[in-house]
Amino acid sequence: MLVDSEPALPEELFDRAADIWEPLFAIADLAGGDWPERSRAAALVLSAGVNVEDASLGVMLLKDIKAILDLNGGDFITTADLLTALCALEESPWGDLRGKAIDNRRLSKELKPYGIGPKNKKVSTSDNTVLRGYKREDFVDAWNRYLPQTDATTATAATDTVAEPSQVALVALVADKSGGAEEEEQEWLFHPQSS
Repeated sequence: MLVDSEPALPEELFDRAADIWEPLFAIADLAGGDWPERSRAAALVLSAGVNVEDASLGVMLLKDIKAILDLNGGDFITTADLLTALCALEESPWGDLRGKAIDNRRLSKELKPYGIGPKNKKVSTSDNTVLRGYKREDFVDAWNRYLPQTDATTATAATDTVAEPSQVALVALVADKSGGAEEEEQEWLFHPQSS
């Protein structure tokens, strides 16, 4: 199982650094829990000079997308609606990433290391409209790998519950849906979790 593993590598790691970290990522992925996230964050800080805050950006994005999809209750969301919902999260960085809001290109780039990309969906209309967006099912593996589970349920079993976004209060979302989330205590990436 470990021998055949092909772990997702952060694109910030190049050549030799990626080769060195790949077996460690495979072990971390096999260990589960928060080890996959922590190992990649450590690699980015130690080998790519990435700020810890930036290293967890992808995980924060996964968490926020899960919250949005849980609130909307659908199996598909258009890229435009997802971007609108992400930018509506008050305290998250999506409305101002280094001076500009997240766009479809940046969204795609951030999700690529997790093997997630936009898909086309045909809508039954007279003109056979095709929508471009993201399917819930494409996120399940990444959610299970990178989002800490607060109880015995998995991301697949918890689709009926609303996940809290990353330290963010939700504001009005697409289709006039609104939601809220209690603030949660920030858990630092390299701080050991208490059991």
